[in-house]
Amino acid sequence: MTTQQIPRVLLLGTRGVFSRAPLLALIEGGVEVRAVVVSAPGQVFPAPAPIRELSAPGAVPGALPLLQQEAEESVMEIAWERGIPVLEVASLHDAEAVATLASYNVDVLCVACFPLRLPRQVLELPPLGCLNVHPSLLPKNRGPVPLFWTFRAGDRTTGVSVHLMTDDLDGGDILEQAPIEVPDGIVGEEMDRRCSALGGHLLLKAVRNLAAGTARRTCQDSEHASYHGWPSAEDFEVPTWWSARRAFGFIRGISDWGRPAVLVVGQERFEVRAALDYLEGETLHAPYVREGSALRVQLSPGVLRVEIG
Repeated sequence: MTTQQIPRVLLLGTRGVFSRAPLLALIEGGVEVRAVVVSAPGQVFPAPAPIRELSAPGAVPGALPLLQQEAEESVMEIAWERGIPVLEVASLHDAEAVATLASYNVDVLCVACFPLRLPRQVLELPPLGCLNVHPSLLPKNRGPVPLFWTFRAGDRTTGVSVHLMTDDLDGGDILEQAPIEVPDGIVGEEMDRRCSALGGHLLLKAVRNLAAGTARRTCQDSEHASYHGWPSAEDFEVPTWWSARRAFGFIRGISDWGRPAVLVVGQERFEVRAALDYLEGETLHAPYVREGSALRVQLSPGVLRVEIG
């Protein structure tokens, strides 16, 4: 790749797990990441500026090196270590914020789990377009939290798509896409991490192809599209007509949401602390059997064993 072909990008992400691998893939793949952009935390007073550059914090006096090493680096720390500016944005509808992003003069804008929707004036900034890394096999499971709905459906396979962003949320042409297995009982954070790693690989490939003029665009089939928003309280309920395998996978998958799943057994409701195991071929002689803090519940088919509050 010649100097003229090296693409220049902005990476818009989050402080969480999902944005790390795409950023590292771009950096290690020779892409020029001109800045990393994160959203301002909500409910901050006084209200933050529309956009500002964040400085790397200094070392914490008296902090234990071992504890510092155990914490997983955020995209902000990865950027600071490499001298990449980190911007915090509170509003993408503000003229100052748009002008600041435009000043970086990038070819492609890359999004990996950025919580703010990009308005048209931002979508139109980069000449090669804006790319989004989405953890589903689009057009299935469009929306803000596709992995939640993957777990809820009991899917054994999902995927990652890199698509061009348009005004239609998650509806732009797909440039890269690949499936990924959903292992039995995997927790959400680990699945997020695996999708992130695959997404980084696909994003790097898509950026390189866009820069080289060789990207292949696949139009999404809107007739087969599905969209899910943020889950409601009812979406955390687990009915007994589910299979034990599906219930086990869902409860494990959403265990880091900070909200318990609720097993609904007839007229009774049990808040679940943890899914312990399941047996597909087992049958109880009652809807459930309580064993201290553990509960065995008859599902369809199989028996699920959980810890309840």
